[in-house]
Amino acid sequence: MNTVIEQFTPFATPIFTIQYGDQKIIKSHTKLKDKALSLEKEDDGRTISNEGGFQSNEFTMKDTLAHDFFHDILPVIHQYTSVFQLAYNHDTMLNNLWYNVNRKNNFNYAHTHGGSNYSGIYYLSVPENSGKLVFNNPDTMIKNLTFYGQPMKTFNEYNSTQFNVIPKEKLLVLFPSHIEHYVEPNKSDEPRISIAFNIIIQKEKL
Repeated sequence: MNTVIEQFTPFATPIFTIQYGDQKIIKSHTKLKDKALSLEKEDDGRTISNEGGFQSNEFTMKDTLAHDFFHDILPVIHQYTSVFQLAYNHDTMLNNLWYNVNRKNNFNYAHTHGGSNYSGIYYLSVPENSGKLVFNNPDTMIKNLTFYGQPMKTFNEYNSTQFNVIPKEKLLVLFPSHIEHYVEPNKSDEPRISIAFNIIIQKEKL
């Protein structure tokens, strides 16, 4: 009699990447890019996780561009939400949104986005060699274990301490807000420009 082995993967981290292009577009792409560069010229922004570079103050749904962008990506956010198999009626809300301009040698330290359920990044301009987006394994013990530092034939969901996303213009990335991530230094002479945002899923009030 053959032994039946069942394999389970109980704790997964969903990360979505969606490449927009000619068929599926963000209608406000050019306006968003122009606004990021305009804001960079107008003020010093703020320092949160960024080392150098420009990070704008926050925008909400009261801002027309933020409002339009949110509704452009809302169908994808609904798809992302479906992964979690929520058993209650809920509202999907944009918590906040901000602009990032990382110039040569600018980067972002490892951080999370507290107070939200999902977070995302949409890339407005990505020159070559402008740095990867790196997610750290939420199992914080793994990086201290010698076993996971040994050579692997291939990296997968069982043996990876990190997961890299190579940014591209018009790429949207969605991920759980509590997952630690950072951005590598931009080694290009051109700026890497992006939007970052947070989403809240709220149970409908009766």
